[in-house]
Amino acid sequence: MTESQSDVPLATPSIWMRGLWMIVVMVLFGIAQSLLCAATVVQFFWMLFSGKPSEPLAEFGTGLSHWMAKAARFLTAASDEKPFPWSPWNQTPPPAV
Repeated sequence: MTESQSDVPLATPSIWMRGLWMIVVMVLFGIAQSLLCAATVVQFFWMLFSGKPSEPLAEFGTGLSHWMAKAARFLTAASDEKPFPWSPWNQTPPPAV
């Protein structure tokens, strides 16, 4: 037996709202990538001249990586939880299933 067109669920408004949030998070993810590149260059020169990594910059990188992991999980629908600013900044993302 085949499914008729009326049996196929139409996209609900919540799907469209999630799509809007996905676009917002994608833009923020692009900004985060630029921040990561900038932090990488700054950290390299910091280590070049001081001989050791900058602790605050390393902590920022850790927080940024957690945010990016959370954002990626939201964008791929592995999670419904939106990243910062909708949730805490430096929260470790749950392990991948």
